[in-house]
Amino acid sequence: MAAPFAGTVAAEESSIATLLARTPMRAAISVFDSRDRKATHGTSQQALSQCLSVYDQFLRTPLQQSCTLLVSRSQTEAVDQQCLEELGRYRTLMPEASWLRDLQLQFWNETLEPLPLELAQVVATSAARHVLAEDTGNDPLFEAILTKLAHNPIQRRRSAPKRR
Repeated sequence: MAAPFAGTVAAEESSIATLLARTPMRAAISVFDSRDRKATHGTSQQALSQCLSVYDQFLRTPLQQSCTLLVSRSQTEAVDQQCLEELGRYRTLMPEASWLRDLQLQFWNETLEPLPLELAQVVATSAARHVLAEDTGNDPLFEAILTKLAHNPIQRRRSAPKRR
């Protein structure tokens, strides 16, 4: 996405932030601390479950229409299968969510990703960078992403005000 701006980090991030801000989309993300033993077991499945829960809440707001297909980057065959099983389990946990009955989960194996999957990767990377960064400062990409989140699981970190 940022190929025209390669080598100019500030222009690259600012341009992607502008594109993201203008894209009509909502995102649901989950944040897990890999140092937490409970989170490391089945992290992909927990992330899917959390995102579906957030999406269910989002669909309860007026004038929202559900999607029928989720596309995820393929990991390993075993992890992909676990995610499919988790989706099935989640269907039994939320029988009142009619949108969930028809929802399909497919895994992308190609090298070149479709734009929605690439945007999801940008959102995930920026969120991870924000969570891991000591000093986030003014990050236009993360600020654009915050406006797209259906639910914000990330604590905002602000730099301490500079003294004059």
